[in-house]
Parts: sequence; C-alpha cells; structure tokens
Amino acid sequence: MARLLWTQRQDIGPSPRSGCAMAFLPGRNRTYLFGGSSGSIETWAWDGKYWTQVARIGPDGRTAHSTTFDPTRGHIVLFGGQPSPGKALQDTWAFGGEEWTQLEDLGPTPRHDHATAYDVTRSRLVLFGGLQSSNGTTGVVGDTWEWDGTSWTQIEETGPAPRCGHAMAYDSLKQRILLFGGLVGTGGGGVLQPVGDTWEWDGASWTQVADTGPAARTGAAMASSGRTLILHGGKSDHSLGDTWQWADSAWSKLQDIGPERRYAHAITYDTARQRIVLFGGEREPDNPQNQEPEYFADTWEAPKTADGPGDPGGLPPSIGGCTIFPADNAWNTRIDDTRKFPVHAKWSTYMTTMNLTKQLHPDWGDWSTNHYGIPWQTVGAGQAKVPMTFQYSDESDPGPYPFPPDAKVEGGAGSGGDMHVLVIDTSTCTLYETWNSTFTSPGWSCASGAKFDLKTGALRPDGWSSADAAGLPILPGLVKVSEVQAGSINHAIRFTMNSTQQAYIHPATHAAGTKDATLPPMGLRLRLKASFDTSAFSGPTKVILVAMQQYGLILADNGSDWYFSGDSDDAWSPMMEKLVTDFGKVHGSDFEAVESGAISTAGL
Repeated sequence: MARLLWTQRQDIGPSPRSGCAMAFLPGRNRTYLFGGSSGSIETWAWDGKYWTQVARIGPDGRTAHSTTFDPTRGHIVLFGGQPSPGKALQDTWAFGGEEWTQLEDLGPTPRHDHATAYDVTRSRLVLFGGLQSSNGTTGVVGDTWEWDGTSWTQIEETGPAPRCGHAMAYDSLKQRILLFGGLVGTGGGGVLQPVGDTWEWDGASWTQVADTGPAARTGAAMASSGRTLILHGGKSDHSLGDTWQWADSAWSKLQDIGPERRYAHAITYDTARQRIVLFGGEREPDNPQNQEPEYFADTWEAPKTADGPGDPGGLPPSIGGCTIFPADNAWNTRIDDTRKFPVHAKWSTYMTTMNLTKQLHPDWGDWSTNHYGIPWQTVGAGQAKVPMTFQYSDESDPGPYPFPPDAKVEGGAGSGGDMHVLVIDTSTCTLYETWNSTFTSPGWSCASGAKFDLKTGALRPDGWSSADAAGLPILPGLVKVSEVQAGSINHAIRFTMNSTQQAYIHPATHAAGTKDATLPPMGLRLRLKASFDTSAFSGPTKVILVAMQQYGLILADNGSDWYFSGDSDDAWSPMMEKLVTDFGKVHGSDFEAVESGAISTAGL
C-alpha cells in the first residue's frame, strides 16, 4: 500500500473553523484561505511556514463556498456560499493576492455546498450542484455551469444525481474533471443520503467511471497533485480520516498517519513546494446529546505521491482547447530518468565548444513597450485564410494561412530580426509559424512557413527547415507566462547556441551549421543536473529550473549562447528583473547532454 506522509505544521493562524475554502496562487507562492463557519470574512495567506491575515475588505462572510485558481487569468475565483442558516449567495469574486474584486451576480442560483474545479484543457471553471436556496425554497440541484472569466453559462446535460457536499478536482492525466460523493436526495425536505459514486466531466458530458473506492461520504476534501488526485476525510454516519488516491482511472487507499478524522475541511496543492496543504474542518461529538462539534485550526502538509523520475509528469500543455502535441511527443517527455536518458556519449566533446562558463539568459519580456520575446495568438474558424508568399518555398508549407492583417510580429512589424509570427487555429488544432514576416495586403510575405498538426505532432520531412533553423516548431518550446503563473511547465524549453554542427537529432529535421563534429547538433537535448540545488530559488525562477531538470532544453536555432526563449507578454514585466538576476547564477556547466536519438544528416 502506498503511503502519504503527513506533517503537522502550525496551530497559530486562522481560528478553528469548518466550511472554509483554500486555493494556491502561483504568482504569489501562497495558499489563500477565505471564510468558514461563523460567517468569517477573513482572508489568510500560508507561505509554508506562517499564516498571515490579508485583504480585510472583500466578500461578505460565508461558509460552504468554493475557491478555485484560474491559471488563464492568474487569479482565484470564489463563488456562492452560506452567509447564515437558510440563506445562500450567488456572487462571483476574484482575488489576485492583494484585494478582492466582485465580478458577477448573475449565473447559478444562490447555493452552498457546491463544488468547482478548473478545466485546464478548455480554460473554463466548472461548477456542479449544491444546496440551493432561492425564492423561499431549498433543495439539492444537479446543474452544470461554466465560467469563462467573464460570464456563467449553464450546460444542459444529464449526469450525476442532484447533490451537495461533493468534491471535485481536475485529473490532468485524463484531462477530465473528477467528481466524487456527496449527499443525494430529492429536495423539498427529503432525506439526504451520502453516496460514493465517481464521475468524469469531459467538457461535453458526464460519465460514471468507478464503482469501487472510498466509502459513501459527504464533506470530503479533494485536490489535484500533479498527475494524481488526493481525497481525504468526510462524513458518513461518522467522521472519516482516511486518504485515497485517484490515478490511472482507479482509486487506491493510502496508508497514512496524520490529521484526525474530520469533514468540511479545506485542501489544496502548493505547486511551488509540491506539497498538499490541509486546514481545519470539524468532527461530530462523541456524545451528541451534551457536546458541541469539535472544530479544528491545525495545518497539515504532505508531499505528493506521484511523479518519479521519467514519469510523464503532468498534463501536456494546451491552448484554446488544443493539446500541444500528444503526451508521448518529444517536447512533452521527461528526461530526468538517467536509465532511459543517460549522459550523451559525445558530451565530453560538445563541452569543449559550448561556452559552459556562460550564464543562462531568459530571452523575453513585455509586449506593449519593448516587443521582447516571441508572441503568439489564437484564431477560430471565422478567421479568413489569406495568400502567402515564401522566399524558401521549396521547404515551406503553401498557403493560405489564417493570419489576420494585424497578427503580432516578433519585435514588432518591420523591426528586422527574425520577425516570427505564430498562430494557432483552434478550430483545427493546427499551428502556423513563419519568419521574416511582413503583411503585404491581402496576405503575407515571409522567408518560410510551416504547419504543425497539434493532434499528431508529425515531424517535418528530413532536411526541411521551418520558421526555426532546426525544423522544429517554436511555440511548444516557449516559456509562457501562464505556465509560470500556474506553477508548472510540462515541456522542454527552446534555446540557442552561436555555433552548431551541420547535423540534427529528431524531432529536429534541419541544421544550419558547419561540418564540425565537436559542435552540438540541432535537436540536442540538455538536462539541468540533478545535483543543482533548486531550493535556493523561488517563484518563477524555480518553476523554470524544475522544468529544466525534468524536461530539459532542446537546441532549436543559431543565436546567442545559452539564451532560452519565452513568449512576449506584459505580465512578465514585474518578474523579469529577478529572472535575469537569478539565471545569472546558472551556467552552461550546470547542464549535461542526454541521449535522445541518432545524429543524422539526411536531406541536408
């Protein structure tokens, strides 16, 4: 039986309570707790050592509400709850780490004891069920709603029975939202009974998926931790203290010694420190006739149970509902298992030519002022396709391309340099990339262009370039601000070297170097050494360093030594000074090349 090692951290902080809600905010590297029993209006922050009360102005006090981190917009979303017995709320709020902002009053009916989870694949927050209190009537509901960052939309779909007190979380391995348990009944004064069913939401429909697992319960707490989900506690006819793991479409019980049995507690996952965080809850008295419930104010943590070296790790990146290549694509494959990816046989040779004393440099920044980094954008089926002309038409995929006339150009229109344009057509999940790009009405004139099927990840023909010298797609290797805000990067990172060999390793298909076998070939995969201590760093820097240890770098183009690429976004502005300073402490000598395929000159 797998084990989960809980550690009690601190009793000084929020007062004893149940019905509070927590979510982790990667941009702040803090877990934030709001509300709870007695209608608390308090917001607290947990940094891994101490609790601090913050944001004293915000939503009205409540219990049995939900909070969920929205990685697309970089804030925590709160919905509904119970301000006092017999009443319910239907307000929506956002919290970015400093202050609360009310977003919406229209949408789901007033309710509490509902559940929400964020669908990363489709960039939607999903809400199901709850105990409704509207127009003088109460009862459990079974409706499904989606929040797109602006408004709520009800999804007309059958599925789980109406319920309250259930738990939901996002299953990154299957790209589904998982729902478990709760209280089921007919409403209108009917008796509610705990259930132990498990359901999945795929963005279009609910499907019941498991008949065995945790016993029937309500008030359990569940969180996603990497590629597994952890469920703890709850209540049937008594409080429960067991912990279960959902992985590979099945439940398994974990052996653990930790929090006392409880229900209506809060749980979340700290992606920066890779810890499950649990707080509070309540337990029914041993003698209900003359005792009050016991409320908890203890904080517990446990490391996640998933992801050993070489494990697929996390969900392949997705944009606009399109997964950026399958999970087993080279870009999405972890290389931290030294048995599968040993040090490259020619690393001692390449070391002599790769300027290992050079510091790493994050090669991106804001868009509005400096146009620094490589921008990208999405279009839908309504975007008109326009004619394209290519200087290197023999290695370009012919037009038309769905490029708007004002598509973002790297460095800005007419700036010189590479002037890449990256566009994803989300209606077909096709990536279009060009370089040296200029709008010449009604279409575009470019040096070359390439199309990539994001569903298959098919390579370019051997010997063909792309918008990159290596024949690789650019977008999959960019460090994106949304990923750093979400707290994890689940793909390899694109980087450049001034001098390269006239050869390549798949997934690269082209080279633009010299016939010198001491130089690194295009597509060479490098890994940040396991001995490099990432604990000395925090925030965005640590997120990137962890990705470099797990997924590594891929040599993609000729350019400045040890420059690695990211997108151009104004949200980078407050982070860049620290990123540049931190990576000034990281050198080429901290990396090692790994075996990832044969060196080829086919088609060159």
